[in-house]
Amino acid sequence: MTVLYQELAPPLINGVRKPKKPGGYIDSSADITYSLKHQHHSPISVVTPVSSPNPQKDEDWCFGDTETEIARALKKGATHLWANTILFADHPLQTAESLTGMAQTVKVVGQPPKLVELCDDKAFVNNLLRSRGGFTLPEARDMIDEEDLADVLDTDLRYPVVGKQVRGRGSYGVKVCRSEEELIDHGRDLLGEDAYVIVEDFLAG
Repeated sequence: MTVLYQELAPPLINGVRKPKKPGGYIDSSADITYSLKHQHHSPISVVTPVSSPNPQKDEDWCFGDTETEIARALKKGATHLWANTILFADHPLQTAESLTGMAQTVKVVGQPPKLVELCDDKAFVNNLLRSRGGFTLPEARDMIDEEDLADVLDTDLRYPVVGKQVRGRGSYGVKVCRSEEELIDHGRDLLGEDAYVIVEDFLAG
């Protein structure tokens, strides 16, 4: 087993770029690897970049998610790759020709990159759930530019509302806006980050 962290910059997908976490999850990837190696009951054999990783150095514990780094992990004997990273259809785990011959023997812990790219789009998922029916969803309005922002502000919004990116990362970019001024400021900040924004009704609790 080896754990991959995010070295690759997320691509633009339909004009939207998912924000990269500073460090690319190297800290949590190191934590996962350390925990796997030091389980009391049944420690798991892990492959690390160095033979004696230092608990104080995250980079000693995990590999980047580039094709070169993945190949290096496999060369060192990894048979399972834990993808603790942002996945997308053109990710090396999906497209790298150097991995094609290993497809039957190497296992990936994580979701299929092509599926992640599709379902990482909150607007797509919300609309899919609405079309299926039977789900209670907050009212939502989408915006991709200043004109859309003006249109959203002209609707009958009941504050507070939630503004967030369609392709967000955790709670990054998610904000409860309690006034029109807050929504304008937050919306403009997100739109300045290659973001497609959703404004949703706030659900108390």
